[in-house]
Amino acid sequence: MSEERATRWLGLGELAVLQGQRAGVTGLGSCIAVAVMEELPSRLAVALHIVYPGKGPGSHYAETAVQEALDWLARLGHGLQLKAWLAGAATLFANLSEPVGPKLAQSVLEALATRGIEVAEADLGGFRARRVTFDPLNKTMRIAYGPSLNHG
Repeated sequence: MSEERATRWLGLGELAVLQGQRAGVTGLGSCIAVAVMEELPSRLAVALHIVYPGKGPGSHYAETAVQEALDWLARLGHGLQLKAWLAGAATLFANLSEPVGPKLAQSVLEALATRGIEVAEADLGGFRARRVTFDPLNKTMRIAYGPSLNHG
């Protein structure tokens, strides 16, 4: 019989420390959902719902959010052999002169690389919204796609 575990749903700019439960984000468009987990067997992870590229106040911003995730893991005595799972950065509206998704993806990937965090799995870009769930016990990411909203 499988163990039933709760899913922690994240809002915009939210950071959650997970100790066994899953994390998820629904309606993920240009934002990016990230889970940072140890490669070693561990129930611990930090999940993020990042909204803006660069640095700024709180976990809404890529650089700040990634650093906050590492700080949490370090406080809890973890942080070795970290990997990241990420999804999002869609371009939902063709009429935008500068879509946010690609800039945000670049910012998140740079923030992870600068801190030595390898990307285990990424599903970035495209033209459809996503619903994503992360499972720290199984080190997996599941994605469900919505319809394409890219109406030029």
